[in-house]
Amino acid sequence: CFLFFFFSSRRRHTRQRSVSWARRCVQETGINAEYMGILKRIMEKRVFNFSAGPCCLPMEVLKEAHDDMFNYKGTGMSIMEMSHRNKEYAKVWNNARDGFRKLLGIPAEYQIFFMQGGASLQFSGVPMNLLGEKKSANFLVTGVWSDKAASEAANLCKVNRVWTEPPKQYYSIIGADKWKIDPEAAYFHYCSNETINGLTYYDFPYSAVPA
Repeated sequence: CFLFFFFSSRRRHTRQRSVSWARRCVQETGINAEYMGILKRIMEKRVFNFSAGPCCLPMEVLKEAHDDMFNYKGTGMSIMEMSHRNKEYAKVWNNARDGFRKLLGIPAEYQIFFMQGGASLQFSGVPMNLLGEKKSANFLVTGVWSDKAASEAANLCKVNRVWTEPPKQYYSIIGADKWKIDPEAAYFHYCSNETINGLTYYDFPYSAVPA
């Protein structure tokens, strides 16, 4: 709430700065006057989102995405209209795959899959891949996301909630010495950043979890 009221009170000043910044970007990049007019009108009404999910993007990024949505790299079509077998689209996929491999240091003997569903899909994907021959998994439930993960995993295995507070009352996290961990469980699941409830782990006690 504090942030909301703070930015609301600075709204006019912030928009004026944004328009000035947009004008400078246009001058430096050589965008025509017509587009400058459109950009100015957009910036005057632009809202700056500081929420936990999607957030502000640089205008240069939005401009490139805008152009590619109509004519991707001179192909004469939007990237949304391309076949997934198209050579230009294949370059996008390959560049993303190679970027992930380099960023995360993924060895060549491992494949990278792009899947729909976001993180919530992995609430079932994780137990499907990590359970192996075992029948249970440990879950530290500290908010909405870890609760959803535990509930989904319960369809596939026995879920051992090592500690929970009453439903939707996540105000703190008790010490690891009070966790009731199943030593025979296949894995230990926790959410390091509960964006809805606001609990964050900065230094997780890994030594408390059986190897």
